[in-house]
Amino acid sequence: MEKSFIKSVCDKYNLGGLKSFSVIPLGLINKKILITSSRGKFVLRLSIRSARQLEFEVALLNHICELKVIRLMPYAPGKYISFYNKTPYLVYKFIKGEIPKKITLQLINQIGKFQGKFHVLGRSFKLQVKRDYYYDFSKPRVREFYKKLYKKTPPQFKKQFRVVRDTLLNIQLPKNIPTGPIHVDIKPENVLVKKGELAGVLDFDNSYFGPYIIDIGKTVMWWCINKGRVNQQNFQEFIKAYTSQRKLTSIEQRLLGQSILHAIASHIYIDYLKYQEGIIPLSYLTMLHREFYPVLLKDINR
Repeated sequence: MEKSFIKSVCDKYNLGGLKSFSVIPLGLINKKILITSSRGKFVLRLSIRSARQLEFEVALLNHICELKVIRLMPYAPGKYISFYNKTPYLVYKFIKGEIPKKITLQLINQIGKFQGKFHVLGRSFKLQVKRDYYYDFSKPRVREFYKKLYKKTPPQFKKQFRVVRDTLLNIQLPKNIPTGPIHVDIKPENVLVKKGELAGVLDFDNSYFGPYIIDIGKTVMWWCINKGRVNQQNFQEFIKAYTSQRKLTSIEQRLLGQSILHAIASHIYIDYLKYQEGIIPLSYLTMLHREFYPVLLKDINR
């Protein structure tokens, strides 16, 4: 990326004089540039989404700005989205911290409280923009995916692919459950910590309006499952922390076990597509099967 363009970004967003910039080697889809200027450190994120879809993310981040999330930089009052060769991009303040090296009960507690508060704040968020509803799988969509992807599924995963399909067909979440903006990707790689404390939750790129219970299941998947087993201590700590901010409804309580199975199955199902599109490597798909797939074969509701 040209230095002249980065300088123009610094001028447009009033970041100060450019000192240096470099590509951030994280993330599978969106390209990120770390900019160091006379006013500090900032991140430029090029997006694969349309500007209209980005408006949802911008509005959501501004709506929940009291939480530990990225702070977007405007180039004019209320204006955040710009373009580079027709590709929309955002600029935000760099958050100091590192990806957690170890999952601790203290951090799980903070994640649970963060997500509970996020869902509470989301109740008053009203902007409706068409997004990719990644993990909402109706029966027709499940069958469509199977028909499209099965032939090109790696041979070693053919059997697992059918189990994942059947899991999603058997778990159809009711429509009368609480919904709002959901993150669906609060995993360790999207979290920054500093001195053991939560410093920020990143990457709202996949966020959309959906059932809170799906979001809860996704977070439990990443923070409470290891090598095919649910860590009950981690799970109980997460639920305790989450419900300290937002109480689960009776129907959500009944659906907790199913939400975890749905989280695993829907994530693997989507990533079969991403693998075939060349977005993720076979090694990542293999990791998902090793770490999470075995849970689908157990009665998690017992």
